[in-house]
Formats: sequence, structure tokens, C-alpha cells
Amino acid sequence: MLPISGDASSKEVFPAAKAAISRALQLDPDSAEIHTSDTGVKFWFDWDFKGAEAAARRAISLNENYSLAQMYLAHVLSNTGRHDEALAVIQQALVVDPLSLIIGTVRGQFLYHAGRDWESVEQFKATLGMEPRFWVGQICAAKTYEKVGMSSEALAACDKALEYSGGNSEALSLAGYVHAVSGNRTEAEARIHTMLEQRQRRYLPPYNVALVFAGLGEKDTALQWLEQAFEERDVHMPFLLDHKWDGLRSNAQFQRLLSRVGFDRPASSSAH
Repeated sequence: MLPISGDASSKEVFPAAKAAISRALQLDPDSAEIHTSDTGVKFWFDWDFKGAEAAARRAISLNENYSLAQMYLAHVLSNTGRHDEALAVIQQALVVDPLSLIIGTVRGQFLYHAGRDWESVEQFKATLGMEPRFWVGQICAAKTYEKVGMSSEALAACDKALEYSGGNSEALSLAGYVHAVSGNRTEAEARIHTMLEQRQRRYLPPYNVALVFAGLGEKDTALQWLEQAFEERDVHMPFLLDHKWDGLRSNAQFQRLLSRVGFDRPASSSAH
């Protein structure tokens, strides 16, 4: 989870995770937990969406009430555009574990992916009402707020996510994007500057830089950073169907990138 929650380098941590999973599967091939971990690596690092779906379904077959496996299956389905299936599966996970902050959060995110934005807002109100310091919930809520035009709420959620996460760069990136599409170029460029400074000192995912340039309409620079994200196996690349990339959607280089990440067919935006 460190590349997602802690800005760690995928190439530094996932090979060790894969080795551990391989050893664990030798010791116990019928563990739902191990197959769920395998799902995570296939989804975030290998971008093997078919393999990730198969591993998640294997985990659920071993333990039908394992909500984490259901959540990962729903994640694969949602990120690849199978929204109705994803929402049905995440609803099952929420029945099993109704107070889970992460399951409530990703349900909100999957509603956003499906274009059901106001339902997403309501889900985030419920989840963050239980625990407003859950930073993953704040960052995902910010994405929905931006999409429905609630820019000030999106920026406030980004600020909370930055504080509660201890500085995760996705919060900086999303705030920069919101400023960019709102016409606040100076604020957007300040976020880029901060991220580039941080990237000199520690690992910072290139996707997060690309996103702000996309918001500014600087397509060539955004694509350069996305190519870097591809090379570094950035865990954010499975989110290329997000509406924030619609400005690049018709670009041939972007379409090739989609294919290389594992999206089989020309992708429409998450709203469709």
C-alpha cells in the first residue's frame, strides 16, 4: 500500500511484495487474503486487469464475506468502466462491513466514476461524517466536488487531505488541478513548483505533476509526465479513464498510452 498512501516508488516496493505473495501462495494456496494481495499487485503495478479480476474472484470464492476482496474486485471493475457491476459488488462489501471508512470512500469514488456525482457527494458526507480525518476520503471527495463545480469545497478537502496524510502529493496535485481549471494559473503553477521541489528530495509520482499540466491545457507537457509515469509504473495510471483526462482523450499518444497500460479498447470518460 505504500505507493498509494505514502508516495513510495512502485519499482522499489512491489517486487518485494510479489516475492512475498509468491512464497505465501506456496505455503497456502487457498488463502483469500493472499489472493487479495495478489489482486492489489496485479491492479496497481502490473496493470493486469484481467488477472486482477481473476485473483479477486478467487479470493471471494474462498471467503464470500471477505469485504477487502470484494472492494478490490469492485475497484478493477470500476476503473475499467464496468460501473454497474462495480457498484453491485461494493454494495455487497458495504453490507458485510457497513462502518468501513475505506469501503464507504471507494463506493463514493465508484459513483463518481459512473457519473452519479450527487450520489457520490451524499456517500462522502456519510463516510466523512463518521471520521473527517480519513484523508483518503477527503481526497476522493475533492474529486467529486471538483466535477460538480464545488471548487471551494474541493480545495478545502484537499487541504484536509494534505494535513491528515502528512503531505501526500495527490492532495497537492488535485488542488493544483482545481486551481488550473478555475483559471488560477499562479496557484496551479505554485503547486507544480512545490511538487518538483519535493521530487528532487524524495519520490513523487509523475502522474500527479501531469494532472496539473493537463488542467492548465499544456497537453504536450502533461503527456511527457504521463510517459514518465508509465516508465515508473506509477500506481495512479489505472485512473486514466477519469474525466480530468478528457482534454487528451482524442490524442493519439494518449490513446497509445491507454492501450499500453492495459485498457483494451478506446476509452470514453468516466462520466459515460
